[in-house]
Amino acid sequence: MRSLPRASRIVARLEADALITRSTCKTDGRAVIVTLTPKGEDVLKAATPRHDRLVREFLVDALSAEQLAQLRNIASTLEVHLHPDMASPVDRQHVVTAT
Repeated sequence: MRSLPRASRIVARLEADALITRSTCKTDGRAVIVTLTPKGEDVLKAATPRHDRLVREFLVDALSAEQLAQLRNIASTLEVHLHPDMASPVDRQHVVTAT
């Protein structure tokens, strides 16, 4: 898989910029817990309005109400398919597996 080294480089850069910290997962030694630092939270908060505007402009506004409902259903199905172990002790929403 080619994306793992790239993800590792991105995580390393975010850590070097003091935007995140990372630690080893206690229940899965292969996983890395990535946590936003206060500086990272500030950067995320600053980016949120622009991100929200772009998502609305390029996605939400382009779809009808019926298509948005279909997208919600598709996203729910994909979430269950991609994260069947959401009940596991590892917080999958905040974990990046990297080497």
